[in-house]
Amino acid sequence: MDKLDQRPMARLQNLESQERYVGYWKRMLCYCLRVWLARHEATNNDNDNDRSTSDDETNSMHHDGDNVDEDSDSNSTNDSQHDQSGPQPQAQDYTHDARRLFPWNDRLEKALVKVWRLTILERDSSSMEEEQILAMVELSEVLLFRKIWNDRFYSAVLHFMAVMGIDEINARLRDGNDYSYFIAGLVYVSRIVAAETLLPSLDREN
Repeated sequence: MDKLDQRPMARLQNLESQERYVGYWKRMLCYCLRVWLARHEATNNDNDNDRSTSDDETNSMHHDGDNVDEDSDSNSTNDSQHDQSGPQPQAQDYTHDARRLFPWNDRLEKALVKVWRLTILERDSSSMEEEQILAMVELSEVLLFRKIWNDRFYSAVLHFMAVMGIDEINARLRDGNDYSYFIAGLVYVSRIVAAETLLPSLDREN
């Protein structure tokens, strides 16, 4: 009979399961980055719309006097064309609820900006691999070590778990058999992240 592994952390026997579990954590990091980017773009769009609305109102005030002498036939034609065109359809915002419900804080946003800058914005990132790894570890630490007090969804990790529990095809929550393995994967990787955060591999002996 084989002896039990006495180490507190051990690799999974199935390498495919280990890679799949790590993939779940990567999906969570990508989800956080995507929501942050969508939030940033939405803020910029709102600012642009506010400036555009202000400019339109100013131009309208300047041209009100020019429109007083227009005849009724011209107004009728314009109204008819406006009715035929109708309101323009707007693109569906798939990240609206995610942006609204995501538990933001300053530390998390700074960690996301750092990862985004090192992994996406830098053109030659091959020489920055060490900095990228440290930024990923820092982001994982911020996600994992966060007090939630009485609001369980104040944690971005729990928020992501809730999102992954939604069956978008059947419009319901996933069954336990289709969801528990995902939670197990995140728990496994979270233990590794906690160990690396509390006892960095660079500071401990092999």
